[in-house]
Amino acid sequence: MSARRIAAGAVVLATVSATIVVGNSSYADSPDWRVVSTQVIPGGSVVRLRQAIDGVQVFGGELVQGKDGTGAVLSTLGKASTRHTGSFPADGTAARNAAKETAVTATKQNGTRVTGVKSFWYDASLTGEDATASAVPAYFVEVAGTTPEARQTVVVNANDNKVLKVLDGVTQQQRTATVKAATSGRGNRVVCDADHKVVRFDPEHFGEMFSCGAGSEFQFSPARSEGRRATGLAPVDRLYDHFGTAQDFYGKYTGIDLTDTLGVDYGDGKGKALRGTTRACYQGPTWNQPDDMVLQCPWEGAWWGVSQLAVGDAVGADALNAVGGAIDDGIINQTSGLYWGYAASIRFGLADVFGKFIGIKAHEWADSGSRRWVIGTGSLSGYFRDLRNPAASNLRSGPGADRVGGEHFVGPDDQPFSDSLIVGKTAYLITDGDTFNGQDVHGIGEDKAIALLWGVQNSLTETADFRDLGVALNTVCANNVKTGVAGTTASDCDQVAKAVTATQLLPGSGS
Repeated sequence: MSARRIAAGAVVLATVSATIVVGNSSYADSPDWRVVSTQVIPGGSVVRLRQAIDGVQVFGGELVQGKDGTGAVLSTLGKASTRHTGSFPADGTAARNAAKETAVTATKQNGTRVTGVKSFWYDASLTGEDATASAVPAYFVEVAGTTPEARQTVVVNANDNKVLKVLDGVTQQQRTATVKAATSGRGNRVVCDADHKVVRFDPEHFGEMFSCGAGSEFQFSPARSEGRRATGLAPVDRLYDHFGTAQDFYGKYTGIDLTDTLGVDYGDGKGKALRGTTRACYQGPTWNQPDDMVLQCPWEGAWWGVSQLAVGDAVGADALNAVGGAIDDGIINQTSGLYWGYAASIRFGLADVFGKFIGIKAHEWADSGSRRWVIGTGSLSGYFRDLRNPAASNLRSGPGADRVGGEHFVGPDDQPFSDSLIVGKTAYLITDGDTFNGQDVHGIGEDKAIALLWGVQNSLTETADFRDLGVALNTVCANNVKTGVAGTTASDCDQVAKAVTATQLLPGSGS
Protein backbone atom coordinates (compact mmCIF):
# COMPACT_ATOMS: atom_id res chain seq x y z
CA MET A 1 0.00 0.00 0.00
CA SER A 2 1.42 3.36 -1.00
CA ALA A 3 -0.21 5.61 1.55
CA ARG A 4 0.17 5.19 5.25
CA ARG A 5 -2.72 6.44 7.38
CA ILE A 6 -1.26 7.54 10.67
CA ALA A 7 -2.80 5.96 13.74
CA ALA A 8 -4.14 7.98 16.63
CA GLY A 9 -1.67 8.38 19.46
CA ALA A 10 1.43 7.74 17.34
CA VAL A 11 4.37 10.01 18.04
CA VAL A 12 6.64 11.57 15.45
CA LEU A 13 10.15 10.94 16.75
CA ALA A 14 12.31 12.44 14.01
CA THR A 15 12.98 16.01 12.96
CA VAL A 16 10.93 17.35 10.10
CA SER A 17 13.92 17.50 7.74
CA ALA A 18 14.63 13.78 8.02
CA THR A 19 12.75 10.54 7.61
CA ILE A 20 9.58 10.59 9.68
CA VAL A 21 9.35 7.76 12.19
CA VAL A 22 5.90 6.94 13.58
CA GLY A 23 5.82 4.37 16.33
CA ASN A 24 8.14 1.63 15.07
CA SER A 25 7.71 2.42 11.37
CA SER A 26 9.68 4.74 9.10
CA TYR A 27 9.05 5.99 5.58
CA ALA A 28 11.39 4.24 3.15
CA ASP A 29 11.58 7.09 0.65
CA SER A 30 12.89 9.51 3.31
CA PRO A 31 10.56 12.31 2.24
CA ASP A 32 11.06 15.83 3.50
CA TRP A 33 8.62 17.23 6.01
CA ARG A 34 8.09 20.89 6.69
CA VAL A 35 6.12 22.61 9.44
CA VAL A 36 3.68 24.90 7.65
CA SER A 37 1.54 26.13 10.53
CA THR A 38 1.18 26.07 14.28
CA GLN A 39 -2.07 27.02 15.93
CA VAL A 40 -2.88 27.40 19.58
CA ILE A 41 -6.14 25.66 20.51
CA PRO A 42 -7.75 25.18 23.92
CA GLY A 43 -5.49 22.86 25.92
CA GLY A 44 -2.46 23.09 23.66
CA SER A 45 -1.72 23.41 19.97
CA VAL A 46 -1.80 21.68 16.59
CA VAL A 47 1.21 21.59 14.32
CA ARG A 48 0.71 20.88 10.63
CA LEU A 49 3.49 19.26 8.61
CA ARG A 50 3.49 18.84 4.85
CA GLN A 51 5.29 16.14 2.87
CA ALA A 52 7.55 16.74 -0.11
CA ILE A 53 9.60 14.53 -2.41
CA ASP A 54 12.71 16.08 -3.94
CA GLY A 55 11.45 19.44 -2.74
CA VAL A 56 8.03 19.18 -4.45
CA GLN A 57 4.89 18.95 -2.32
CA VAL A 58 2.90 15.71 -2.14
CA PHE A 59 -0.76 16.54 -2.62
CA GLY A 60 -2.59 15.29 0.48
CA GLY A 61 0.61 14.28 2.27
CA GLU A 62 0.08 15.93 5.65
CA LEU A 63 0.50 15.15 9.32
CA VAL A 64 -1.13 17.05 12.17
CA GLN A 65 0.36 16.75 15.63
CA GLY A 66 -1.79 17.48 18.67
CA LYS A 67 0.31 18.84 21.54
CA ASP A 68 -0.40 19.76 25.12
CA GLY A 69 0.54 23.06 26.73
CA THR A 70 4.11 21.88 27.39
CA GLY A 71 4.67 20.94 23.75
CA ALA A 72 4.47 17.19 24.34
CA VAL A 73 2.97 15.32 21.39
CA LEU A 74 -0.36 13.69 22.26
CA SER A 75 -1.39 12.41 18.82
CA THR A 76 -0.46 12.38 15.17
CA LEU A 77 -3.11 12.21 12.47
CA GLY A 78 -2.84 12.30 8.70
CA LYS A 79 -1.66 10.48 5.61
CA ALA A 80 1.68 10.09 3.91
CA SER A 81 2.91 8.63 0.65
CA THR A 82 5.40 5.83 1.22
CA ARG A 83 6.76 5.26 -2.28
CA HIS A 84 7.01 7.07 -5.56
CA THR A 85 7.82 6.38 -9.19
CA GLY A 86 9.19 8.59 -11.94
CA SER A 87 10.57 12.11 -11.76
CA PHE A 88 9.75 15.53 -13.13
CA PRO A 89 11.04 16.01 -16.72
CA ALA A 90 14.31 17.78 -17.28
CA ASP A 91 12.61 20.04 -19.82
CA GLY A 92 9.93 21.33 -17.50
CA THR A 93 8.73 24.05 -19.85
CA ALA A 94 7.88 21.63 -22.65
CA ALA A 95 6.19 19.20 -20.26
CA ARG A 96 4.09 21.94 -18.69
CA ASN A 97 3.02 23.23 -22.09
CA ALA A 98 1.99 19.73 -23.12
CA ALA A 99 0.04 19.35 -19.88
CA LYS A 100 -1.79 22.62 -20.60
CA GLU A 101 -2.90 21.34 -24.01
CA THR A 102 -4.05 18.06 -22.49
CA ALA A 103 -6.02 19.86 -19.78
CA VAL A 104 -7.85 22.11 -22.24
CA THR A 105 -8.81 19.08 -24.33
CA ALA A 106 -9.91 17.09 -21.29
CA THR A 107 -12.40 19.71 -20.08
CA LYS A 108 -14.18 19.83 -23.46
CA GLN A 109 -15.44 23.34 -22.81
CA ASN A 110 -15.66 26.08 -25.42
CA GLY A 111 -13.39 29.00 -24.60
CA THR A 112 -11.42 27.10 -21.95
CA ARG A 113 -8.15 28.79 -21.02
CA VAL A 114 -5.38 27.89 -18.60
CA THR A 115 -5.16 30.13 -15.53
CA GLY A 116 -2.38 28.40 -13.65
CA VAL A 117 -0.10 25.35 -13.39
CA LYS A 118 1.32 23.89 -10.18
CA SER A 119 3.65 20.96 -9.63
CA PHE A 120 2.72 18.24 -7.11
CA TRP A 121 3.40 14.60 -6.48
CA TYR A 122 0.01 12.92 -6.86
CA ASP A 123 -0.72 9.71 -4.96
CA ALA A 124 -4.18 8.28 -5.65
CA SER A 125 -4.01 6.27 -2.43
CA LEU A 126 -4.10 9.51 -0.43
CA THR A 127 -7.42 10.46 -2.02
CA GLY A 128 -8.91 6.99 -1.55
CA GLU A 129 -9.03 6.14 -5.26
CA ASP A 130 -6.42 3.38 -5.44
CA ALA A 131 -4.90 1.83 -2.32
CA THR A 132 -2.03 0.33 -4.33
CA ALA A 133 -0.97 3.55 -6.08
CA SER A 134 2.41 5.23 -5.85
CA ALA A 135 3.07 8.95 -5.93
CA VAL A 136 3.80 10.19 -9.45
CA PRO A 137 4.97 13.61 -10.66
CA ALA A 138 2.03 15.64 -11.90
CA TYR A 139 0.95 19.05 -13.07
CA PHE A 140 -2.23 20.49 -11.57
CA VAL A 141 -3.52 22.60 -14.46
CA GLU A 142 -6.17 25.14 -13.48
CA VAL A 143 -8.59 26.04 -16.25
CA ALA A 144 -11.47 28.47 -16.58
CA GLY A 145 -13.98 29.08 -19.32
CA THR A 146 -17.15 30.85 -20.27
CA THR A 147 -19.26 28.62 -18.03
CA PRO A 148 -18.76 28.04 -14.29
CA GLU A 149 -18.23 24.29 -14.73
CA ALA A 150 -15.03 25.01 -16.65
CA ARG A 151 -13.41 26.26 -13.45
CA GLN A 152 -11.58 23.01 -12.86
CA THR A 153 -8.22 21.51 -12.05
CA VAL A 154 -6.93 18.81 -14.37
CA VAL A 155 -4.26 16.55 -12.87
CA VAL A 156 -1.85 15.48 -15.64
CA ASN A 157 0.95 12.93 -15.26
CA ALA A 158 4.20 14.79 -15.89
CA ASN A 159 5.83 11.73 -17.50
CA ASP A 160 3.24 10.37 -19.94
CA ASN A 161 0.91 13.40 -20.20
CA LYS A 162 -2.16 11.33 -19.28
CA VAL A 163 -5.04 12.77 -17.28
CA LEU A 164 -5.12 11.32 -13.77
CA LYS A 165 -8.08 13.23 -12.35
CA VAL A 166 -10.38 16.15 -13.13
CA LEU A 167 -11.40 18.14 -10.06
CA ASP A 168 -14.02 20.86 -9.71
CA GLY A 169 -12.53 24.16 -8.59
CA VAL A 170 -8.89 25.18 -8.26
CA THR A 171 -6.04 23.75 -6.22
CA GLN A 172 -5.36 24.52 -2.62
CA GLN A 173 -4.10 27.81 -1.32
CA GLN A 174 -0.80 27.75 0.52
CA ARG A 175 -2.00 27.35 4.10
CA THR A 176 1.13 28.47 5.93
CA ALA A 177 -0.11 31.22 8.25
CA THR A 178 -0.36 30.75 11.98
CA VAL A 179 -3.80 31.84 13.21
CA LYS A 180 -3.46 34.61 15.78
CA ALA A 181 -4.81 34.57 19.31
CA ALA A 182 -7.85 36.60 20.21
CA THR A 183 -7.65 40.19 21.41
CA SER A 184 -10.28 42.25 23.16
CA GLY A 185 -12.93 44.17 21.22
CA ARG A 186 -15.21 43.33 18.33
CA GLY A 187 -12.54 43.56 15.65
CA ASN A 188 -12.71 45.83 12.63
CA ARG A 189 -15.80 45.57 10.41
CA VAL A 190 -16.60 47.02 6.99
CA VAL A 191 -19.99 46.34 5.35
CA CYS A 192 -21.00 47.33 1.83
CA ASP A 193 -24.50 47.49 0.36
CA ALA A 194 -24.97 46.08 -3.14
CA ASP A 195 -28.56 47.39 -3.29
CA HIS A 196 -29.53 44.41 -5.50
CA LYS A 197 -26.90 45.02 -8.14
CA VAL A 198 -26.38 41.86 -10.19
CA VAL A 199 -22.87 40.38 -9.97
CA ARG A 200 -22.00 37.99 -12.81
CA PHE A 201 -19.80 34.98 -12.32
CA ASP A 202 -16.25 35.86 -13.37
CA PRO A 203 -13.78 32.96 -13.27
CA GLU A 204 -10.76 35.21 -13.82
CA HIS A 205 -11.66 37.53 -10.95
CA PHE A 206 -13.40 35.03 -8.73
CA GLY A 207 -12.23 36.58 -5.46
CA GLU A 208 -13.09 40.16 -6.37
CA MET A 209 -16.64 39.75 -7.65
CA PHE A 210 -18.18 41.25 -4.49
CA SER A 211 -15.22 43.41 -3.39
CA CYS A 212 -16.05 45.86 -0.60
CA GLY A 213 -13.78 48.87 -0.20
CA ALA A 214 -13.40 52.64 -0.40
CA GLY A 215 -12.38 53.55 -3.95
CA SER A 216 -13.41 53.27 -7.58
CA GLU A 217 -11.49 50.00 -8.04
CA PHE A 218 -13.94 48.14 -5.78
CA GLN A 219 -17.32 46.78 -6.78
CA PHE A 220 -19.09 48.25 -3.75
CA SER A 221 -18.52 51.12 -1.30
CA PRO A 222 -18.71 50.88 2.50
CA ALA A 223 -22.10 51.65 4.01
CA ARG A 224 -20.93 51.12 7.59
CA SER A 225 -17.45 50.85 9.08
CA GLU A 226 -16.20 50.05 12.56
CA GLY A 227 -17.46 52.45 15.21
CA ARG A 228 -19.97 54.19 12.95
CA ARG A 229 -23.60 54.54 13.95
CA ALA A 230 -26.28 52.24 12.61
CA THR A 231 -27.39 53.12 9.09
CA GLY A 232 -31.05 52.25 9.57
CA LEU A 233 -30.73 49.85 6.64
CA ALA A 234 -31.49 46.53 8.29
CA PRO A 235 -29.39 44.17 6.08
CA VAL A 236 -26.29 46.37 6.54
CA ASP A 237 -26.71 46.72 10.28
CA ARG A 238 -27.49 43.00 10.71
CA LEU A 239 -24.36 41.91 8.89
CA TYR A 240 -22.29 44.39 10.91
CA ASP A 241 -23.74 42.89 14.11
CA HIS A 242 -23.28 39.32 12.84
CA PHE A 243 -19.57 40.02 12.29
CA GLY A 244 -19.31 41.24 15.88
CA THR A 245 -21.15 38.20 17.22
CA ALA A 246 -18.86 35.85 15.29
CA GLN A 247 -15.78 37.77 16.49
CA ASP A 248 -16.95 37.32 20.09
CA PHE A 249 -17.74 33.63 19.61
CA TYR A 250 -14.38 32.66 18.16
CA GLY A 251 -12.52 34.74 20.72
CA LYS A 252 -14.33 33.13 23.65
CA TYR A 253 -14.59 29.51 22.53
CA THR A 254 -11.60 28.96 20.26
CA GLY A 255 -9.13 31.64 21.27
CA ILE A 256 -8.58 33.09 17.79
CA ASP A 257 -8.95 36.67 16.63
CA LEU A 258 -11.37 36.48 13.71
CA THR A 259 -10.35 39.81 12.21
CA ASP A 260 -6.68 38.83 12.23
CA THR A 261 -7.57 35.43 10.78
CA LEU A 262 -9.93 36.43 7.97
CA GLY A 263 -9.59 40.19 7.71
CA VAL A 264 -8.09 41.85 4.66
CA ASP A 265 -6.48 45.25 4.14
CA TYR A 266 -7.25 46.55 0.66
CA GLY A 267 -5.15 49.66 1.21
CA ASP A 268 -8.27 51.82 1.22
CA GLY A 269 -7.74 53.43 4.61
CA LYS A 270 -10.07 51.00 6.40
CA GLY A 271 -7.27 48.76 7.65
CA LYS A 272 -7.39 45.02 8.07
CA ALA A 273 -11.07 44.28 8.46
CA LEU A 274 -13.77 41.67 8.23
CA ARG A 275 -15.50 42.75 5.03
CA GLY A 276 -18.85 41.78 3.64
CA THR A 277 -21.27 42.82 0.92
CA THR A 278 -24.99 42.44 1.57
CA ARG A 279 -28.14 42.64 -0.59
CA ALA A 280 -26.19 41.22 -3.52
CA CYS A 281 -27.78 39.59 -6.55
CA TYR A 282 -25.90 36.95 -8.48
CA GLN A 283 -25.91 35.51 -11.96
CA GLY A 284 -24.02 32.26 -12.18
CA PRO A 285 -24.16 28.52 -11.53
CA THR A 286 -26.38 26.68 -9.12
CA TRP A 287 -25.83 23.16 -7.80
CA ASN A 288 -28.61 21.77 -9.97
CA GLN A 289 -27.76 23.96 -13.00
CA PRO A 290 -23.94 24.00 -13.05
CA ASP A 291 -23.70 24.87 -16.75
CA ASP A 292 -26.04 27.86 -16.76
CA MET A 293 -25.77 31.51 -15.81
CA VAL A 294 -28.86 31.59 -13.61
CA LEU A 295 -30.08 35.00 -12.43
CA GLN A 296 -30.77 34.93 -8.69
CA CYS A 297 -32.32 38.15 -7.43
CA PRO A 298 -33.01 38.03 -4.57
CA TRP A 299 -30.01 35.75 -4.08
CA GLU A 300 -30.27 32.92 -1.56
CA GLY A 301 -26.59 32.69 -0.81
CA ALA A 302 -24.04 33.36 1.93
CA TRP A 303 -20.55 32.79 0.59
CA TRP A 304 -17.00 33.44 1.75
CA GLY A 305 -14.82 34.15 -1.26
CA VAL A 306 -11.06 34.53 -1.26
CA SER A 307 -11.05 37.36 1.26
CA GLN A 308 -14.56 38.46 2.20
CA LEU A 309 -18.23 37.60 2.64
CA ALA A 310 -21.11 38.08 0.22
CA VAL A 311 -24.74 37.54 1.21
CA GLY A 312 -28.06 37.94 -0.54
CA ASP A 313 -31.44 39.15 0.71
CA ALA A 314 -33.05 35.74 0.25
CA VAL A 315 -30.90 34.18 3.00
CA GLY A 316 -33.27 35.66 5.56
CA ALA A 317 -33.22 38.31 8.24
CA ASP A 318 -32.33 35.98 11.10
CA ALA A 319 -29.81 33.70 9.41
CA LEU A 320 -26.79 34.31 11.63
CA ASN A 321 -26.19 30.57 11.32
CA ALA A 322 -25.84 30.83 7.54
CA VAL A 323 -23.50 33.83 7.81
CA GLY A 324 -21.55 32.09 10.58
CA GLY A 325 -21.22 28.98 8.45
CA ALA A 326 -19.79 31.02 5.57
CA ILE A 327 -17.31 32.60 7.97
CA ASP A 328 -16.20 29.19 9.26
CA ASP A 329 -15.78 28.04 5.66
CA GLY A 330 -13.29 30.89 5.30
CA ILE A 331 -11.45 29.70 8.41
CA ILE A 332 -11.22 26.15 7.03
CA ASN A 333 -9.62 27.63 3.93
CA GLN A 334 -6.87 28.97 6.20
CA THR A 335 -6.36 25.76 8.15
CA SER A 336 -7.27 22.23 7.04
CA GLY A 337 -8.38 23.00 3.47
CA LEU A 338 -10.81 20.14 2.73
CA TYR A 339 -11.36 20.85 -0.96
CA TRP A 340 -12.59 17.83 -2.93
CA GLY A 341 -14.63 14.64 -2.65
CA TYR A 342 -15.48 13.52 0.86
CA ALA A 343 -13.27 16.31 2.22
CA ALA A 344 -15.57 18.90 0.63
CA SER A 345 -18.60 17.30 2.29
CA ILE A 346 -16.82 17.38 5.64
CA ARG A 347 -15.90 21.02 5.05
CA PHE A 348 -19.48 22.09 4.38
CA GLY A 349 -20.69 20.00 7.32
CA LEU A 350 -18.26 21.59 9.77
CA ALA A 351 -19.16 25.06 8.50
CA ASP A 352 -22.84 24.32 9.14
CA VAL A 353 -22.06 23.07 12.63
CA PHE A 354 -20.09 26.15 13.61
CA GLY A 355 -22.74 28.38 12.07
CA LYS A 356 -25.23 26.71 14.41
CA PHE A 357 -22.90 26.98 17.41
CA ILE A 358 -22.50 30.73 16.79
CA GLY A 359 -26.27 31.21 16.62
CA ILE A 360 -27.01 28.95 19.59
CA LYS A 361 -24.51 30.74 21.81
CA ALA A 362 -25.91 34.11 20.73
CA HIS A 363 -29.40 32.94 21.77
CA GLU A 364 -30.79 33.75 18.35
CA TRP A 365 -34.46 33.07 17.66
CA ALA A 366 -33.51 31.12 14.54
CA ASP A 367 -31.29 28.82 16.62
CA SER A 368 -33.69 27.94 19.42
CA GLY A 369 -36.55 25.49 19.99
CA SER A 370 -37.49 23.44 16.93
CA ARG A 371 -35.09 25.58 14.86
CA ARG A 372 -32.04 24.71 17.00
CA TRP A 373 -30.41 22.50 14.35
CA VAL A 374 -31.90 24.05 11.20
CA ILE A 375 -29.78 26.15 8.84
CA GLY A 376 -31.32 29.14 7.04
CA THR A 377 -34.60 29.63 8.91
CA GLY A 378 -36.48 32.52 7.31
CA SER A 379 -34.81 32.22 3.93
CA LEU A 380 -36.72 32.35 0.64
CA SER A 381 -36.86 28.53 0.66
CA GLY A 382 -38.02 28.47 4.28
CA TYR A 383 -34.81 26.79 5.42
CA PHE A 384 -31.81 24.99 3.91
CA ARG A 385 -30.59 22.02 5.93
CA ASP A 386 -31.76 20.15 9.04
CA LEU A 387 -28.81 18.75 10.97
CA ARG A 388 -30.99 16.84 13.42
CA ASN A 389 -33.06 15.22 10.69
CA PRO A 390 -31.06 15.35 7.43
CA ALA A 391 -33.76 13.58 5.42
CA ALA A 392 -36.01 16.61 6.02
CA SER A 393 -33.45 19.02 4.54
CA ASN A 394 -34.57 21.34 1.79
CA LEU A 395 -31.83 20.47 -0.68
CA ARG A 396 -32.35 20.97 -4.39
CA SER A 397 -30.60 17.64 -4.88
CA GLY A 398 -32.98 15.81 -2.53
CA PRO A 399 -32.86 14.66 1.11
CA GLY A 400 -29.59 14.62 3.03
CA ALA A 401 -27.73 11.60 4.41
CA ASP A 402 -27.58 10.85 8.13
CA ARG A 403 -24.93 8.10 8.04
CA VAL A 404 -22.12 6.84 5.82
CA GLY A 405 -23.45 4.25 3.37
CA GLY A 406 -27.05 4.80 4.40
CA GLU A 407 -30.08 6.11 2.55
CA HIS A 408 -29.40 9.31 0.56
CA PHE A 409 -25.61 8.80 0.81
CA VAL A 410 -24.18 9.90 -2.55
CA GLY A 411 -20.41 9.44 -2.32
CA PRO A 412 -17.42 11.67 -3.14
CA ASP A 413 -18.20 12.64 -6.72
CA ASP A 414 -21.70 14.02 -6.27
CA GLN A 415 -23.22 17.19 -4.81
CA PRO A 416 -21.42 17.53 -1.44
CA PHE A 417 -24.23 19.03 0.64
CA SER A 418 -26.12 15.74 0.95
CA ASP A 419 -23.25 13.91 2.63
CA SER A 420 -22.24 17.04 4.58
CA LEU A 421 -25.26 16.45 6.77
CA ILE A 422 -23.58 13.35 8.22
CA VAL A 423 -21.25 15.78 9.97
CA GLY A 424 -24.20 17.80 11.23
CA LYS A 425 -26.01 14.70 12.48
CA THR A 426 -22.88 13.56 14.33
CA ALA A 427 -22.47 16.99 15.94
CA TYR A 428 -26.12 17.02 16.98
CA LEU A 429 -25.79 13.60 18.63
CA ILE A 430 -22.59 14.61 20.42
CA THR A 431 -24.04 17.90 21.68
CA ASP A 432 -27.64 17.06 22.58
CA GLY A 433 -27.76 13.27 22.48
CA ASP A 434 -30.45 11.01 21.03
CA THR A 435 -31.15 7.38 20.23
CA PHE A 436 -30.14 6.67 16.66
CA ASN A 437 -29.09 3.64 14.61
CA GLY A 438 -28.90 1.36 17.64
CA GLN A 439 -26.91 3.80 19.77
CA ASP A 440 -28.21 5.58 22.88
CA VAL A 441 -26.06 8.72 22.93
CA HIS A 442 -26.05 11.09 25.90
CA GLY A 443 -25.09 14.61 24.84
CA ILE A 444 -21.94 16.16 26.28
CA GLY A 445 -23.24 19.73 26.03
CA GLU A 446 -22.43 22.77 23.95
CA ASP A 447 -19.09 23.89 25.43
CA LYS A 448 -17.45 20.46 25.30
CA ALA A 449 -18.83 19.86 21.79
CA ILE A 450 -17.52 23.21 20.53
CA ALA A 451 -14.05 22.49 21.91
CA LEU A 452 -14.12 19.00 20.39
CA LEU A 453 -15.28 20.06 16.93
CA TRP A 454 -12.84 22.97 16.86
CA GLY A 455 -9.96 20.62 17.62
CA VAL A 456 -11.20 18.22 14.94
CA GLN A 457 -11.56 20.96 12.34
CA ASN A 458 -7.93 21.89 12.89
CA SER A 459 -6.68 18.29 12.97
CA LEU A 460 -7.98 17.08 9.59
CA THR A 461 -5.91 17.06 6.42
CA GLU A 462 -6.92 18.28 2.98
CA THR A 463 -7.88 14.82 1.64
CA ALA A 464 -9.76 13.68 4.76
CA ASP A 465 -12.61 11.20 4.42
CA PHE A 466 -15.30 10.13 6.87
CA ARG A 467 -13.05 7.51 8.45
CA ASP A 468 -10.51 10.24 9.16
CA LEU A 469 -13.29 12.33 10.71
CA GLY A 470 -14.29 9.47 13.01
CA VAL A 471 -10.70 8.85 14.09
CA ALA A 472 -10.17 12.57 14.70
CA LEU A 473 -13.31 12.84 16.84
CA ASN A 474 -12.18 10.03 19.12
CA THR A 475 -8.56 11.20 19.20
CA VAL A 476 -9.24 14.87 19.92
CA CYS A 477 -11.73 13.91 22.62
CA ALA A 478 -9.04 11.81 24.33
CA ASN A 479 -6.61 14.74 24.03
CA ASN A 480 -9.18 17.06 25.61
CA VAL A 481 -9.51 14.69 28.57
CA LYS A 482 -5.74 14.72 29.08
CA THR A 483 -5.52 18.51 28.89
CA GLY A 484 -8.72 19.27 30.80
CA VAL A 485 -10.40 21.19 27.99
CA ALA A 486 -13.93 22.34 28.89
CA GLY A 487 -14.08 19.70 31.63
CA THR A 488 -14.16 16.83 29.11
CA THR A 489 -14.20 13.38 30.75
CA ALA A 490 -13.57 9.82 29.61
CA SER A 491 -17.31 9.23 29.92
CA ASP A 492 -17.88 12.06 27.44
CA CYS A 493 -15.57 10.32 25.00
CA ASP A 494 -17.64 7.16 25.35
CA GLN A 495 -20.62 9.17 24.09
CA VAL A 496 -18.56 10.61 21.24
CA ALA A 497 -17.59 7.08 20.23
CA LYS A 498 -21.28 6.09 20.23
CA ALA A 499 -22.10 9.02 17.92
CA VAL A 500 -19.26 8.00 15.60
CA THR A 501 -20.70 4.48 15.52
CA ALA A 502 -24.26 5.71 14.99
CA THR A 503 -23.36 7.71 11.85
CA GLN A 504 -21.05 4.91 10.66
CA LEU A 505 -17.96 7.09 10.24
CA LEU A 506 -15.65 4.15 10.83
CA PRO A 507 -15.83 1.10 8.54
CA GLY A 508 -17.88 -1.69 10.08
CA SER A 509 -19.61 0.57 12.60
CA GLY A 510 -23.37 0.98 12.99
CA SER A 511 -26.16 -1.54 13.28
